Amino acid sequence: MASTGVVLASADLVGPTDGVFEELTGPLKGWKRKLSGKKGGTPRKKDMAFVSPDGEEISNKWQLDKYLKSHPGVAVASDFEWVVSAAATPSGTPRRSARLTPKGRSFTEDTDEEMQPKERPLKRARRCLNGIGKKDGELPEMVNASTQDDEEIANGKKLSKIKENGNDMEKATLLRSGSDSYNLQLNSINSSSWDPAESSHILAVKKALHLSAIPSSVLCRDVEQAKVIEFCKSSIVQQVPGSIYVCGCPGTGKSLTMEQVKLLSVSWAAEANLSPPDIVSVNCTTLTDPRNIYQKVLQSLKQKEASDDVVKSWSLCLKELRQRVCDTSRKSGGSPRHMLLLIVDEMDYLITRNQEVLYDLFQLPTYPNSCCILIGIANAIDLTDRFLPKLRSLNCRPDVITYPAYTKDQISTVLTQRLKGVPFTVFQTASVELCARKVAAASGDMRKALHVCRSALDILETEVRAELDKGGIDTPSLNVSESSGSVQRSSSIKPPHLVRIDHMAKALARTFRSPVVETIQNLPQHQQMVLCSAVRLFRRAKKDATLVQLNKAYLDFCKSSSIPALAGSEFSSICRVLSDQALLKLGESREDRLRRVTLQVNQDDVVFALQGVRFFRNSLS
Repeated sequence: MASTGVVLASADLVGPTDGVFEELTGPLKGWKRKLSGKKGGTPRKKDMAFVSPDGEEISNKWQLDKYLKSHPGVAVASDFEWVVSAAATPSGTPRRSARLTPKGRSFTEDTDEEMQPKERPLKRARRCLNGIGKKDGELPEMVNASTQDDEEIANGKKLSKIKENGNDMEKATLLRSGSDSYNLQLNSINSSSWDPAESSHILAVKKALHLSAIPSSVLCRDVEQAKVIEFCKSSIVQQVPGSIYVCGCPGTGKSLTMEQVKLLSVSWAAEANLSPPDIVSVNCTTLTDPRNIYQKVLQSLKQKEASDDVVKSWSLCLKELRQRVCDTSRKSGGSPRHMLLLIVDEMDYLITRNQEVLYDLFQLPTYPNSCCILIGIANAIDLTDRFLPKLRSLNCRPDVITYPAYTKDQISTVLTQRLKGVPFTVFQTASVELCARKVAAASGDMRKALHVCRSALDILETEVRAELDKGGIDTPSLNVSESSGSVQRSSSIKPPHLVRIDHMAKALARTFRSPVVETIQNLPQHQQMVLCSAVRLFRRAKKDATLVQLNKAYLDFCKSSSIPALAGSEFSSICRVLSDQALLKLGESREDRLRRVTLQVNQDDVVFALQGVRFFRNSLS
């Protein structure tokens, strides 16, 4: 907010006797500010008004916005200060905090003894702003609430002043607002310029939380990453073929470690005066047939070698891949071999009836003169033991490295590391902790935690834009209580717009909500009533029933609820719609009314989805 010079005009000089007028200078030259409070009292915000050069009186921000829109180019809304000046009151009496300080005594020329603060009798010591008492008989200095001090408090540079033994000493007072989350908001006023209405700020935070943003180091995976890096480095430097199998739950850092290996493999080869290895990475989810992986690997190699690209059968591709891996022509005169680093991600997609594809891949490093380093990645921990029991007899069993799920502390650490790259504070500490606890209890998937944070950021952005459309957002600031000298929130001041706990709770509910529950909640009323009737019918130890029995239960439900029921043909069509949505299962029969009906979802899901409606909650209780 731009500061404006103020020249105080007494009530007698200006003319009116119901208040004090201040002549404004700078960008607001020609404007006046009117303070009309009780005599001898301190003017409040509602007692303040601005008078335009044409004489129109403006008493609130809504009128100011309306005036500026009708008079473009006159002034800017940010030039108007709605903070009550500590200089004077309408009666010319200094504020109480000003009367207790030497700075306040210099305000007026009246130096009578009645304006001087009287000495208090010796009583118990009063506490200063920081909670430290003074000696008996000493009167603690109060915070001077002048305009300059208000600006310093709003900027977070200085919260209190304490004069001790005649020397000025600045100390930061503790904010005793009773809420740690609001303390974080107050600190963020000075440490950041976060504005959720700015698309560039939102984009910067989302970029830091995106999966494509590869951090410089993988946190909380030191042991597992060290094992993978040690294996790959020794294989490349010593030119020894081998294979490992990296497994673990989704979102535990397996693929991120592989990205680190790709970057480091080139530097390892350069340090050993070797040619960099050929790195081929294949994601098996893109393969329509598991045997197409041979052709995929050859295509990646041929792009580097500028060879012809001819479509061949999978058996010829496998034979050519074996020749490429065991090519002895490259080792002439004892020259070093050219290693091949093959990374197969989502390896469990290669499972077939006889597992021939997986056996062929794990046998590549065991061939004579092989230069293949195989790294298999999958979620299944027991893939090599359950599906590939012959690996031990074939002498090609890989080393298994397991990545455990992230804990709540690890998720919080990773999120904090990502947000450190953003130059402002966006999330409350409590909201990040809530996200970490919920994701760690559900799956420990770091990717899901990042998705939840981005979703919470979208909720905040939508909320802020809605507030802007309604009439604007006030700038956060602080208020100094004159009676106790403590820092408090003003009733008309809104805290900074950070991602709070309620935003994170909504994002978590969207992420972890069951799709079945969401589908049931979005159904029309009569379809929900059919499901409710099916739950009541199948509670009697029945697994299935005919369509006639379900229709009878539906009619009884409608009769007890005083709701008109649908006809028989409409009821059959509703059952077919619910069958198409996999909520009911309809059997086959010559007559439609004799078809067997089975509830295809859990009864608890239906009860949970409809418990928010009192009509269904009373019927299912």
